Amino acid sequence: MVGQDFLFGKKHLKDFGFVMAQPSNQEESGLHREILKGTTNMYRSQAIHYGTVYNDVITLPLFIIKFNCDYEDTQISLFELRKLQAWLTSSKLPQSLYIVGNEGIMIEYHGIFTEISPYSYCGLNGFHLTFTCDSPFGYDTKVVKIQAEDAKKGITKRMFCDTDEVEEYSYPLIQFYPHAMGEISFKNNNDGGNMMSLSLSKKYKEVTIDCKLKRILADNTPLSLSDVGWNMKQMNDFNNMNTGIYKMYWLRLMPERNYVDITGDGDFIITYKNLIKLGGLTNV
Repeated sequence: MVGQDFLFGKKHLKDFGFVMAQPSNQEESGLHREILKGTTNMYRSQAIHYGTVYNDVITLPLFIIKFNCDYEDTQISLFELRKLQAWLTSSKLPQSLYIVGNEGIMIEYHGIFTEISPYSYCGLNGFHLTFTCDSPFGYDTKVVKIQAEDAKKGITKRMFCDTDEVEEYSYPLIQFYPHAMGEISFKNNNDGGNMMSLSLSKKYKEVTIDCKLKRILADNTPLSLSDVGWNMKQMNDFNNMNTGIYKMYWLRLMPERNYVDITGDGDFIITYKNLIKLGGLTNV
C-alpha cells in the first residue's frame, strides 16, 4: 500500500525523514470467508446454512525509504535506525495506524507491526514493513458534535453511515458533557423510531455511552442501569416479556442515512466508524 504519509502512536512517518514507496508484494485482502453450515444426509440434501465468518485479516506490506530533496545522504544512521524501530515495535497491543492518502483522505487500520526488514542498496536506506490488522476491515471515522443550546431544545442530526458491511448496524460511542441533571434521549427515525433514554440523577463532568459494548461510564466510573433511570424490577420481571420492557435499546445506525433526534442539557460528541473493505487496493 502506498500513501502520502502514515500516523502511528501520535507520530508521522515524515517526522523521521521517510516516505512511503511502492512495495514489491501485495497485501492480503482479509475478505476470505468460510461458510458455517450443517451436514447433509439421506433425508436432507440441502445443508442448513448458519452464516459466514471471516477467516483472515488484512496484512499490509509497507515500503518506506529515507527521503532527501537533493538525493544525497540517504544512508540511515544508527541513531535513526534505533529511533524508527523503537517507534514501530514498542507497542504490545493493537493500535491505530492512519494511512494518509490523496486529497488528505485518511483510512484507519488497527493492529501491530509484525515485521521490519531493512532494505539495502548502496547503503541502508529503507525498510520493508508488515502491519497485521486485527480484523478484515479498515475504518473511516466520523465525528458529530452538538452544542448544548441546540441539544437542550432538541435537534435532529443526519448521520450517514457509509459502511461496506451493508447488512449490519454500526454502534456509536457517545460522549456527553452535562450542564445539569436530567434526561437525555436518542431516537433513530430510520430504525423503527427506537429510542434510547437515560435519566441522570447526579451532575457529572462527563458521561460516556458505549453502544457497542453496552456500558455507561460517568467520570470513568461504571453506572448500572438503575443509575440511569431504568426500573430493574420491571426489567427482571419475565411476566413482561410480551411487552418487551425487559429490553434496553442501544442507539445503532443503519447503513446509509440516519436521522437521529437528540435531546439533553449538555454538549455531545458522537463518534462512529464506517467499515471499509479494501480488498486488494494498493494505492490510497
